[in-house]
Amino acid sequence: MEITDDHMEYAVVQRLQEMLHDRNPRFRVTSAYAYFAAILCWSSQRMRTNTVQDNSAAAVAANGVWQKLSEENVSDRPWEVVIVEEEDVQMPRAAVAATASRSFRGRTAQQLIKNLRDSVAHGDARNVVPYNSNGLLRGFKFKCSDRDRAGNVVWQGTIILGGDDMVRIADQIGNRFCSALERVSRSQHLKRDVEEIGEAA
Repeated sequence: MEITDDHMEYAVVQRLQEMLHDRNPRFRVTSAYAYFAAILCWSSQRMRTNTVQDNSAAAVAANGVWQKLSEENVSDRPWEVVIVEEEDVQMPRAAVAATASRSFRGRTAQQLIKNLRDSVAHGDARNVVPYNSNGLLRGFKFKCSDRDRAGNVVWQGTIILGGDDMVRIADQIGNRFCSALERVSRSQHLKRDVEEIGEAA
């Protein structure tokens, strides 16, 4: 059995999630970022599909996840973004793995995911930088912004994500995305079919 076009999006995100939880113990933060970034970009592009141009069941289902995210606040579970008022975002002392952000008060999960995706995808602008503490890489700082149609910056914010934060957020995105595709798949056993598909060594 091969990965078909119908399987592809589900299969890639599902496998990335599996690797997300089986990371190299020596580089747990770096590998968390790598899988987080891949899941983020792959899923958010599909979720933001214009359903007027593509009204397939998969596109509509994925876009439904995207619309639902606009109803969730970043401060609430499962996103749990900590709002920090200081000029320079610092990781909370009480919990190194907790998110810390500036200017994200009142933002939605949809806005958060779009901002993170743009920071990751536009790497040439150096919007993602390491966050270190006590000589160790703890996570990454994401410089985020919204622009109007003319390209002018209308909002700016910064957020730090530790390794566990990236895993949590990627899991939420991946689980919702894959569940949506599974519900509308023409295959009654999509998950089982995908698990049976091997890869070259």
